This record gives sequence, structure tokens and C-alpha cells, in this order.
Amino acid sequence: MKTRVTWMSGGIYLMLLVILSRLFYVSLVLGPELRAESQNRVIERKIIHAKRGDIYSADGKTLATTKPVYKVHFDAVTVPQDIFLAEIDGLGQKLATLNHKYTASGWAQYLREERTKKHRYVPLAAKLNFSEMQRMKQYPILHRGYYSEYLKGKPGSRLKQKIAGNDWKPLEDSESIEPMDGFDLHTTIDTRIQDVAQQSLLKQLKKYKADHGCAVVMEVATGKLVAMANLGRNEDSTYTELRNYAVWEATEPGSTMKLLSTMALLETGVADTGTVVDTKNGVYTIYGKNVRDSKKGGYGEINLRRAFEVSSNTGIVKLVYENFKDKPEEYVDFLYRRGIHEKTGVSIKGETTPNIPKPSDNNWSGLTLPWMAYGYSLSMTPLQLLTIYNAVANNGKMVQPQVVNRIMDHGRIVEQFETKVLNQAICSQATIAKLQVLLKGVVTRGTATNLLDDNIQLAGKTGTCQLNYWTGNTTDYQSSFAGYFPADKPAYSCIVVINKPDYHIGYYGNVVAGPVFKDIADEVYSQMPQDPRTLNSGQLAMAKT
Repeated sequence: MKTRVTWMSGGIYLMLLVILSRLFYVSLVLGPELRAESQNRVIERKIIHAKRGDIYSADGKTLATTKPVYKVHFDAVTVPQDIFLAEIDGLGQKLATLNHKYTASGWAQYLREERTKKHRYVPLAAKLNFSEMQRMKQYPILHRGYYSEYLKGKPGSRLKQKIAGNDWKPLEDSESIEPMDGFDLHTTIDTRIQDVAQQSLLKQLKKYKADHGCAVVMEVATGKLVAMANLGRNEDSTYTELRNYAVWEATEPGSTMKLLSTMALLETGVADTGTVVDTKNGVYTIYGKNVRDSKKGGYGEINLRRAFEVSSNTGIVKLVYENFKDKPEEYVDFLYRRGIHEKTGVSIKGETTPNIPKPSDNNWSGLTLPWMAYGYSLSMTPLQLLTIYNAVANNGKMVQPQVVNRIMDHGRIVEQFETKVLNQAICSQATIAKLQVLLKGVVTRGTATNLLDDNIQLAGKTGTCQLNYWTGNTTDYQSSFAGYFPADKPAYSCIVVINKPDYHIGYYGNVVAGPVFKDIADEVYSQMPQDPRTLNSGQLAMAKT
């Protein structure tokens, strides 16, 4: 019996020894070769990424930045509530790997707080290279931009077998799906006009050491935005595209608002361009508060036309206040019926809603109406104000600002964007004709005579708005000019807004913002087809050469 057990034990030990020897041989001798062969036999279904669509300017050039470094800010208000709640934690996780300022939960909490505070420009990251910027565009929430669905395309898939290294070869696959490239976006931006707007704006910002500014050019008949320049000052005093001030920043417009006040006076019939108003010594007191003209001593008795041309605060305010003080709702209703209180609906994220107060508001006071008359106690963005001036240039038809011409797929038009009319007639043709005369008069004999040009006639309104005036001691101003060109046959409208120029160098709208407007008009007009019958002798000689 013992002998039998001994033989059995010996057999078992022998088998174990054979197995261990084989394992040793396979692992150490054949192992590398077998592992390499097994890698070659790995087959997986691989995602084939689609090519993202390109964005083109109106003149067919690919729009791309020349800056090698990027800053990213986040609008915490624009994102719909359901999307924000569903994806904010995921965004926090991604941001924590990119910017170690907060943990994943810390980022999520921080962005929730910023949304509660209604902050629209929350810094997320800085000094990103192009690749980092592209990856960031795929983060939760951040990938949900306008037209993103058109641009990103649809990925495909195919079975692939791993070969040497990390290379994969495609296999025959009846269930493969080919990727669909993203569509191309053709914008309304004209790179030539964009360049002159950008360079001229930059020149004025530097000259007046201003904090930031914007310049927007719109095609009168269609609302197409052919240029939109936005520049802000960095800590090192250089200027870059920090924010889209034209769409985002709603401020008190100042004297450019006088166009609407004058429109209300004319359209309601309470005054005409020849109506005389006594500005006296240039100071008009209401409830103990003074409205002052920039000219010391005032203009005395002048008519509405002259008050508009020289931008008399006392003249415009006095006419509005004395005609509407007992019925302020009529003035405000006039604005509301023209949609001044609404967004333009431009397809750019982050447009701010205008703030146009009503007599029923809790904060309405006896000063609100006169303050509104010359551009205070209300706010709107530069683009919203430009839309109004564009309507006057367009004989009363208000069109929606448009930034996309069409969407293309390899030469095929997927979608064409047509002009959208917001208001067929913001006022009567009689009023429009008078306003057009007034806007020309500002340049020919008013506050903007420095913009007079023998080659092209301009029309527009200067604006000089004091910022933070409630502090009682401020030298912060906003300088602006809004108008269109050529004055007799408007083709383009334009607004230039420059914030916080150095008070000691200059701050009036005609000298700070006006030259940018003129530079743009000169460049655009020089490229426009000219009718020899409308040219003066100097222009005709130039055209012949």
C-alpha cells in the first residue's frame, strides 16, 4: 500500500515539475514572441473622427487668430438652467486638470456662485496654446456654442487590427460607418474692413490710454456685420480681444440717445426741427439737479435742429421734459413700441438685455425722464444702439444684425440666412427725412465738423457720457460716435465706443471715437464703385488716374 502511494506521489510531483518547466519556457523563452503576436491579433472598433468645419469671412478667407496664446472666460448666465445643472460637475472635473486653482468640486461651486451673481465674464484659464484651446472647446457646457452642431460633424467607426508599435490597420467591416465632415460656416465679416476697424481702434485706444473699446460696421440694407472689433487693455498696457464689448457691455449711451429723444419729439408732433427752446446760460435745473451744456454760458435761444447739431443737453432735455413730464409713459411707450427694450437676437452668445425704465418701476423718480432724454438712467449695448441708427439710414426699416451668411457642405449650400426685419417702419418717412438732415448737420456744422471730408459725406451723432457720476468726483468718460455713410445714399452704418480715455488727453466723442469712424468710412468708400456723375472735380481726376 505504501509503495503504491509513493508511486502516485512521485507521479504527481513529476507532472508538476513538467508543468512548471513548460510555464517557465513559455513565459521566459517564448513569452516576448507570443506577446508580440497577441498584440498583432488585437482587434477593436475604432472611432474615426470627423473633420471640423472651417469658418470663413465674407471675402472667402479662413478666419483665424494670429495670437499664439489664449485666455478663456465663461458666461455664467447664458447657459440654460437644465444644461448648467446637468454638466457643471463635469466641467469642474475638466477645469481642475487644466487649472489647479480649484479642485473639481471647487470649480463647480465657484461657477455656481458666479451664476448666482449673474457674472458674465468669469476667467477660466490663461496662456493656453492652440491645442489646449481646442481641447477645452470639447469640455462639458463649453462645446455648446452657436452653430456647433453644424461645425463638428459626425464621427464614424471601423474595425481595426493592431500591428507593430501603436499602429492600426483597417479591416473589412460590413458595419463600418464613414465619418461626416463638419459643415463650413461663411460669416458676414469682411477681413479688409475688419482690419481697418481693428487697427484704427487700436491706434485711438493707445493715443488716449483708454481702458477698452469697440467698433462695429453694419451693411445698412441687410444688417450684415462686416466688421466687429473689440479690444481691452491688459495689465501690461497692451490691447487684445478680452471681451465682446459690442454685444455684452450695456452702458448709459449718453448723447447718442438724443436721436431717439428727437425722434419721439418729431413723431408725436410736440415739436418740430424749427421749435425754439431757450437754453439760457446752459444750465437747466430739475428737482435741484443741474443739466449742463458743454459750452459755458449756453447757446441762448436755439431751435431743435441746432440743439441736436451742437448736442445741447439743456435744449433736448428741456423739450422732452416740458412736453412729457405730465405723461412720461408716452415717451417710454414710444421707445417700447419700437422694440428698444429688447435684444436684437444676433446669433452671438451673451447679448445683454437693454434696460429701459418705466414709470411703473419702483425706482422711477422725477429725474428719470429728463435723465433718459440725454442718455442716462437707461442702458443698451453698442450693437443695439447701432441697430437704431442703421434703421434711420435704412429709411425706417429696422433689420436684425447678422453675422452668418450661409452654411456650406463641400460647395453645396446647406442653409442660407436671409435678412430679418425687426420693425418695418420705426417712424414715419417725414420724421426719417428730418432725422437724416439732422445727422448730416452734426458733421457739417455741429459737434463733428472735424470729420468733414471732401471725398465722402458722413452722417452721425457724437456721444460723451460721464461714467460713475453718482460718486460726485469722477473723470471717467465714455466717448462714442454712431452714424452711417455715405450720408445721401447710406451703404454702411457704424458705431465706435471708447471707454475711459485719459481725461487729460481728451474725452469728447468727436475727437476720441470720431476718427475711428472716419478711418473706416474712408477705407470702405475708397473701395466702393463710384458713379462719375456724383464725383467732384478732385475725385473725378483721381478716378481717371
